[in-house]
Amino acid sequence: RHGSIVVADATGATGDPFAAPVLEFVRPAPETDTELAVRLAEYLEPLPMQGATKTDITRDVIPSKAYRTNQMAWKSAVLRAVDRGLATGLLQTFGTDAAQRYVKGTATPSQAYALDRAEAADKEVTG
Repeated sequence: RHGSIVVADATGATGDPFAAPVLEFVRPAPETDTELAVRLAEYLEPLPMQGATKTDITRDVIPSKAYRTNQMAWKSAVLRAVDRGLATGLLQTFGTDAAQRYVKGTATPSQAYALDRAEAADKEVTG
């Protein structure tokens, strides 16, 4: 009890509010480029013939919490993930440069993550 105010938590237990643990709120961490590339490959899976453009992908794939309020950051994340998806084989491309479309590649998510780990290990070795 503080003066004439009773302090209780969500369960109804009363106590000293200054003795309670402090909760820290942090911003949601954005997913890695490879994690987003996996989500893009899942989006493209039912589109094996027509594929999708970067514009389609940016519009149709739901942004993670880290990007929901920043459309430009979301577009940038999609561009990086498409590049990562192409590098890992999660995505493939076809069409002319002006009308480039993407389809699901032949690599699996586990292969893409293994490539990430191998590249990280190489960076540690080379400095």
